Amino acid sequence: ILMTIAGLKFAPELIYWHKDFLITRFIPDDIKADLPPIKTTPQKIAALFLDIHRTSSPITGCLNPLLELQRYINQIPQIIDPLNKTYSLICQMADRYQEEYKPTLCHHDLTPANIILTQSAIKVIDWEYAQLGNPFFDLAIYAESTQLDKAEEEQLLRAYNNNIDRDHFAHLRQIYALLEL
Repeated sequence: ILMTIAGLKFAPELIYWHKDFLITRFIPDDIKADLPPIKTTPQKIAALFLDIHRTSSPITGCLNPLLELQRYINQIPQIIDPLNKTYSLICQMADRYQEEYKPTLCHHDLTPANIILTQSAIKVIDWEYAQLGNPFFDLAIYAESTQLDKAEEEQLLRAYNNNIDRDHFAHLRQIYALLEL
């Protein structure tokens, strides 16, 4: 992934790469970390997502959050029944999940902790979960991790792509919230 994004405006500058590790240039954080970027720059955050999602990638695997959720549920035997019921409801709501998107490069952990705002750029770090996936799930991760209210979510979605089905987006946020339990 890092070799794919190396040199792109949102990626940290790659100094050295080895099969076991990499070194990137230090990026000073010019903006207080406790202020979620969406509170000040929804258009910039949406543009960041568009840049990432438009990046071509040689990756072939694709993340399916519903399968990940089922895998998590199966690892916790003492709460399988309640979670399986919740999982079944989400699956019913998310029937269109596989049909509505073209898999794109997604970060899958684009939370405020992994976004560095400087005076001149927005940089994204910690790409270990990146792979092809649903770009709307990537947005849902960000919206849920920053606890966007409806107005803030709407600003982000309008700036990204106003054609996103809002109910479907709400379901993707629920899936991410369950994955984070």
